[in-house]
Amino acid sequence: MLVATGDVADSVETNTAEIYNPNTNSWSFTGSLSQGRRNDVQVALADGRVLVADGAAGGPTCGRFLNSTEIYDPATGLWSPGAPTLDSRESGTGIRLADGRVLLAGGYICDGVIEPTLTELYDPPPTLGPARATCRSAGWAAH
Repeated sequence: MLVATGDVADSVETNTAEIYNPNTNSWSFTGSLSQGRRNDVQVALADGRVLVADGAAGGPTCGRFLNSTEIYDPATGLWSPGAPTLDSRESGTGIRLADGRVLLAGGYICDGVIEPTLTELYDPPPTLGPARATCRSAGWAAH
């Protein structure tokens, strides 16, 4: 089990990640993300890597919302940057689809402004190569 990012105090994010081993009931540190963040989306990819997307960093301004991504490779214990998402958001959600893409949905786009219809498909890169955000929807009515 991978646990990454979070708040250590008001507007102080962590970029650390830890692995839990249920066989030994112990935690160990693994590679750190390049960007501390909180309220991000974390999705296990089909090949065992983990996508961390969006979230927030810094104080209470709309500029704190992130659209960056990082991908954890359990084989190396390292994070690599991914392509940015189309929209910045915090407290969104994500789910891996059967075709391997990730549906990112909802979240806050500014202080107190939640956008439940904000959706996009994120196409994680293969083990090597760039990722890309592939489409955006302003709402389900557009489909």
